Parts: sequence; C-alpha cells; structure tokens
Amino acid sequence: MPRRTIQLARAVSTGLSVTLAGLTFAVSAAAVEPVDMGDAHDFSVVANAVTSTGATAMSDDLGSTMPVAGTPIVLGQTHIAAAADAAKASMNLAYGDAQLRAITGSLPANLAGSSFGPGVYNAPGAMGFTASGILTLTGDEDAVFIFQIGGALTIGASAQVKLEGGAQPCNVFWQVNGATTIGASAKLAGTLMADADLTAGAGSRIDGRLLSKGSVTLDSNAIRTACTETQLVAGPPGPAGADGTDGIQGETGARGATGATGAPGVNGLSGVDGSDGLQGVEGIAGAQGIAGAQGIAGAQGIAGAQGATGAEGVAGESGPAGPEGLQGVQGVAGESGPAGPEGLQGVQGLDGADGPEGPVGSVPPPDATTLCVTKRAARRKVRRGRSVAWTIMVTNCGDRVAAGVTVTDRLPRGTAHRSLGIRRAVWNTGTLTPGSRKAYRLITRFTRNARLGRHTNRVTADADNAERSSARAVTAVTRAVKGR
Repeated sequence: MPRRTIQLARAVSTGLSVTLAGLTFAVSAAAVEPVDMGDAHDFSVVANAVTSTGATAMSDDLGSTMPVAGTPIVLGQTHIAAAADAAKASMNLAYGDAQLRAITGSLPANLAGSSFGPGVYNAPGAMGFTASGILTLTGDEDAVFIFQIGGALTIGASAQVKLEGGAQPCNVFWQVNGATTIGASAKLAGTLMADADLTAGAGSRIDGRLLSKGSVTLDSNAIRTACTETQLVAGPPGPAGADGTDGIQGETGARGATGATGAPGVNGLSGVDGSDGLQGVEGIAGAQGIAGAQGIAGAQGIAGAQGATGAEGVAGESGPAGPEGLQGVQGVAGESGPAGPEGLQGVQGLDGADGPEGPVGSVPPPDATTLCVTKRAARRKVRRGRSVAWTIMVTNCGDRVAAGVTVTDRLPRGTAHRSLGIRRAVWNTGTLTPGSRKAYRLITRFTRNARLGRHTNRVTADADNAERSSARAVTAVTRAVKGR
C-alpha cells in the first residue's frame, strides 16, 4: 500500500490529534502501556548515594553517583560515578513519563484495604498504607498499574501489595513527588521512583526496583527485580547436624552350665596297686551372651552451597562529541569619507577638513543550535499481532532558540499505527528554547505476518537553524502464542 503522511499536533500525554485528508480524529490507547525504563531496566537500585546495613541482597545491577556505604550482595554489576549516568538519565525520563500519563482514577489517602484494576491513579498529596494493610491489584500478565503521588509516600510495617489474576510486578509503577519510607517487614511490588530520599525498613522485601533522585538506605532487604532473568544464589553453609543418641546396651549373656564330675576309678587287687581311675571330662563352657547392637549415629547436617560470584559489569560506551557551532559572518567595512576641498592657488589653501568616518560594520550574532533526539520502545520483545508503545523525546541541546523544529518517525516494515495503519508520521514541533524538550508517544502494532527477529526504526529531528539529528530503536519480534 502507498505510504501516507499525517501531522500529529499534540503530545501523547493528552492523546493524539490526527489530521488526514482534511479530517481530524481523536486517537486514544485502548490500554495503559508500561513505562519505558530504558538503560535503568536491568537495575535493582539507582540513586545519588546508597547506604546498606545487615544482610541486604539484590538480583540485578546497582548504580550510585557516590561510593556505596556497606557491603550489600549484588548479583548483577555495580556502577559507580559516571558508569551510573546512563541509568540515572533513563530514570529521570521514566519518572517524567509516569508523571505525564493521563489520569483514569483517584487514590484515597490510605490504600489499606483497597483494590484496583489496570489504570493510571492519582493522589494530589502525601499518602500511604497503615501497618499490616493490604493493597490488591487485579489483572492479567499485560495489565499496567501507574500510581502518581503528589507528596511523600509512607508504607507501614508489615503492609503488602498483593497481585492477583496473573498481574506482574514489572508492570506496576510508583511515581512519588517526595520522600518514601517502607516499613519493617513490608512487601512492595513494582518500580518505585522517588523524587527525594528513599528508606527501606529492616526485613522488607521489594519485587521490583528502588530508584531515587536522592539517597537510598537499605537494611537487611531482599530486592528481586521483576522482568529480568533472575539468578539463583546458593545460601551459606547449613549448621552441623546434632549428634545421634547412644544405642541401647545389649543384655549380658547367660552363664554356661558346670561340667559333670567324672566317676571314681575301680580299686585294684591287694598287693598290686590298682591303676588310677580316668579323670572325668571337663564340662563344656557355656556360650558367651550376644552383645547388644550399637546405636545408629545421627546424620550429619547438609552443608549449604557457596554463593556465586557476580560477573564484572561491562563498561558503557563514550557519548559522541557535540557538533561545533557555526562561525558568525564578518561585518561589512564602512565606506571611506570624501576628500577635503583643494586650497586656492598662490596663497596656500587651508587644509581640507577630514571626511566623516564610515559606519562600523555590524556582526550578527550566530543563531545556530543543536538538536538531540531519542526513541525507546516500551518493550524489548513483542509477539506478532501485538502492540508496542514508542516514546520519542526531542531536546534543544544548544544555547540558541531552535526554529521550525519538525520530528519525522518511520516505523519498521510489518508494523502500522494501531488505529490508522500508517508507517510514517511527522510532528510540527515549532520553536524550542535552549534546554527545553518535547515528548511524543506512538502506539504501533506488529502484524501477524511481521518478520521474526530484530526490527530497527529511525526517527529524525530537523530545524531551520540546526543540523539534522537522528536516533534508532530496536524491538525483537517473536511468534504469537496459539489461541491468543
């Protein structure tokens, strides 16, 4: 089919307004899409500073600007200082994505005893759970739950989040505009993104991630990051088994009977001494009693396997150098002043007055700037016949106003916009001041005939006074599950 171009006039945070052949349609997603975690996807903890006490363990990577205080067990890789910058940048984008999602419902001040289905829920101020309170989230494996909290979040001791109906912790997101406290022995599900410091109480368990723009304090916690390949870790050696009890002592054997005395010999005739009578046979000694069986020794305790050593983290690639700014045009030189009049002949004429000084050429200030653009898929893998959300972010990375900004997105073959079936989209962004950015979100569907394997699509950003910037995103397509 021929390619068509549409103009998308508004950011997806308020829905898509699509113009096609002079008609305008309002496009909205049928379901809430997951928040794209980008380079923070494989991290259990990301913060400016991390403090750990007690036996804390996490299944995936740890990222911190400052050196870690304490010795938590990290089964992934530990990234310190600049090595954590990419994960922190993705955390900030994910926080903004969750904060800008369209609201579908409101939250009570106390979540204890509440139940929610998939959606985006908002609380304008501080909130939390009471101690031992239970929040129930019900949905299938693709259900997404986003909680926008306008203040601090406090989760009481032994409170918990229960997932029912197949709901997954990797699809639960908490965006907290303040400090966060998780009580002792509490059980939290989902990715928690806090704008301030985050504290996990002693013995609390998190099925998800702890991400903070401030510090993270841990105390004997277990953090299992959902939607990643979990490594199994052997526990410490088990204690030695108790000694077995002594066996029962056998009874003493019975004493053998005494042998019979031999008969006396016959007296010999007189004169001749009779021969001595035969000595009686000695009686047979009684058999020795059987010794009692020895008691069975107690089994020795099984030793626990030694914990596996985590693999060393891969160093991140260096970012590209920014383009050099254009040089300003040199100003035009001023014209020479006219010559003074010649003096009268004979009497020496007076010197002519100097001509007026020519105007100084003006140097226009350079107005060139630099655009930066990124594109990420909400899922790294998607089945045939299913949809995936792409998040596009264009930023003015220079120090001049960018004019006439446009963003063009080309989807891979075998995909189409879920509502209109397009493969190319153009956004007229207009003007961007230095440091400002604009986000666009596009939901596309991979057809049931889409090619299996990796699909790459490209987005470009142009402006009247900036060179073109581009980015690519990759998604792997797998076979569809039968019956779905």
